[in-house]
Amino acid sequence: DYMVGGESIKFFLGPVTVLLAVPLYKQYQIIKKNFLFFLIGSLFGTLVSFILVVLSSYAFNITPILALSSLPKSITAPMALEVSSMIGGDLSLTMMMVSFTGLTGAAFGKIIIKLMKIKNPLAIGLALGTITHVIGTSVAIEIGEEEGAISSAAIGIAGITTVLILPTLIQIASLLVPSLFT
Repeated sequence: DYMVGGESIKFFLGPVTVLLAVPLYKQYQIIKKNFLFFLIGSLFGTLVSFILVVLSSYAFNITPILALSSLPKSITAPMALEVSSMIGGDLSLTMMMVSFTGLTGAAFGKIIIKLMKIKNPLAIGLALGTITHVIGTSVAIEIGEEEGAISSAAIGIAGITTVLILPTLIQIASLLVPSLFT
């Protein structure tokens, strides 16, 4: 149901993804040199995102299906939908959360970066790509080519990190708060 009227948007996802590869290619040496930074930052971003969903779910007594559907909110839509189906989430809710996360990051990303006085292109790109995926990467590209390239790389790394560690995090959280996801 989430794809009603979305076929035209889906059509452009492939070309837009290819366009993200151009700055990535241009900044390859910076990305290669800082790969460990990417891994650590991506892992940290994934953990923070998970913890925020768990704490919000617990504090506001959110239903298990909404909690599960919200967990992959910070990775790009195709990966988020796949992860959501693997963990028992609702695909429509997941798509809504992914869109909301990306749009919120796009709307407030620059403001938060400015308020926190973040100047490092690696930190800016990693934050926007890890948390706000493709929509946030458009903001990173507006900020600068290096930030955009870093953000593009962060999308993939965050997605892979999430796919690898999310099932384990869900099991740990379920042991601590059994009613959270069931």
